[in-house]
Amino acid sequence: MRIYIPSIYRTKNIRGKEYFCKRLAKVFEEMGICLVRSKEEKHDITLQAGLITEREKSKVVLRLDGVYNNIDIKYNVLNNRIKKSIHYSDALIYQSKFSKIMCEKYLGRFNSLSTIIFNGFDSSQYKKVIPLKSEYRYNFLTASRWRPHKRLKDIIKCFKLADIKDSCLYIAGDISDCGISNKKINKYISENNHIIFLGRLNQKKLSSYIKMCDCFIHLCWMESCPNGVVEAIAANKTVITNNIGGTREIVEPSGGIICEIDKKYDLEPCRLYSPPKINCKIIAEAMKNALLKKIKIKNNHLDIQHIAREYVSFFERVLK
Repeated sequence: MRIYIPSIYRTKNIRGKEYFCKRLAKVFEEMGICLVRSKEEKHDITLQAGLITEREKSKVVLRLDGVYNNIDIKYNVLNNRIKKSIHYSDALIYQSKFSKIMCEKYLGRFNSLSTIIFNGFDSSQYKKVIPLKSEYRYNFLTASRWRPHKRLKDIIKCFKLADIKDSCLYIAGDISDCGISNKKINKYISENNHIIFLGRLNQKKLSSYIKMCDCFIHLCWMESCPNGVVEAIAANKTVITNNIGGTREIVEPSGGIICEIDKKYDLEPCRLYSPPKINCKIIAEAMKNALLKKIKIKNNHLDIQHIAREYVSFFERVLK
């Protein structure tokens, strides 16, 4: 089997999907699968993780995250671009059940081959990672490409409400679009040195913070399969998350904590950047419990070796 994965050759704007595809490609090569570097080279499968603009000679498998459902943007226009990509695809891989439900709602049902495969991570990599030293006994981490529906303001409120002695909340990622004013951010910094803004981190640095932390917090209103959460579980960290979207699908099997803070989502277009208010007391208690219970985390369902085998098995079905 010869496979072409365009995403692994990107050099700019590298995000979660590119990192995931690189991890996947590494395991494919270890399995003896040939990866080609150009679509001009003969290959059997093209694995696409972005938009497709033309029909290809090989079988095309499109890896879908989610869709646009924010009524404050031209979500239909953006979804039509994904529909065109699906038109040029022979098969689809959804990242979670939630991803599939949302795609079928906004893009229509796909009548050819499809499957659901989570993102994955090589947990053995964390054996080599040196954790950062913290001056605090208990350490919480949250990391994202921050936008208002990721609920950074709520995460901070929950941490302050928990009021855990000798603890710190580390916040990684670009906060310029998080929905909190610079004045408020500066107030957080000046009032409480137990909240530390790390800014954007490279993969190596982020891994060191993940290995150091006791617990990872992710309260995004709705998301398909966040790579940061996958990585935290791979590092055997307890993840605290909310109860809707695809995140709970990967956290639940790990033994992490699912907090019932959101009403069932009706799938209709919404003001994504105005997420519903939540009961912060529930999250604050979960943060305390995560430290007390010392949960043993399971991560086999996200092991990159397992995920790669699922991909190859699906590719074989596509080629039949």
